[in-house]
Amino acid sequence: TFLVTLVKHCPLDGAALWWRDALAPPETLADLVLLATEPAQLDTAVRLPASHAFWELIRKGTPVFSGAPSVLESGSACAPKFSSCTLLPVAGAGILALYAPGTPHPESAFCEHLPALAERLGQALHTAMLCTRLQCVEQQLQEQNRKLAEHKRISDLYATHAANARAQLHALFRSLPDLVWLKDPDGVYLACNQRFELFFGACEQDIVGKTDYDFVDREQADFFREYDRKVMVRREPSVNEEWITFANDGHRECLETTKTPLYDDAGHLIGVLG
Repeated sequence: TFLVTLVKHCPLDGAALWWRDALAPPETLADLVLLATEPAQLDTAVRLPASHAFWELIRKGTPVFSGAPSVLESGSACAPKFSSCTLLPVAGAGILALYAPGTPHPESAFCEHLPALAERLGQALHTAMLCTRLQCVEQQLQEQNRKLAEHKRISDLYATHAANARAQLHALFRSLPDLVWLKDPDGVYLACNQRFELFFGACEQDIVGKTDYDFVDREQADFFREYDRKVMVRREPSVNEEWITFANDGHRECLETTKTPLYDDAGHLIGVLG
């Protein structure tokens, strides 16, 4: 809109505006990228390299009055040609090219107003670019928040499924009619079912964290511990018969006991499952 108004109200045949590449790191030498032209089909280069001779002058803040605008043209044979152009520095970050039929005199009224015009344009562009960057950052943050929310949703879903699976497994474990227990390699109980609670005469929460020596006499505890060690050394299941006395009512049973070493996915010994 600015270029349209400028060309319409000034004796110009066209205008073009280049601005520092917004993707370039700050405080570095960067190419200039074409932002807009008026008319739209104006023959101009889309990108001006940082090494461009006029860009060097513009960085110094010096307006350039040239009779050879072809240095900024793309080279299209069908594009309109102009006799001259005026290049204005825009806030040290851009170039405004004004195309006219003849070369304006540097001391003309038109040229006298150009620096103020370029300064106001630069301020507006800096503000617009800052708003654009802020919008981009906001969009990036919104996208990151969306991804984090999605990751949390998936994580919560997996956690719920895992909790349900553990609850189901524990319910199955607890309801088995045989005595079932799990000890770590040092003989400390990690879990047991309801039938095993009757054997020790204690609930699971009072059994976990303790050993056989806390519930049976030393001779029987040594017997249990010896078979645990054999299973861990052999790294294979072991079956033996043993008489036990249930603490809940004092009755005795002869049991066929199967013990097997239990390993995690990495092959590390978890303990003995019986």
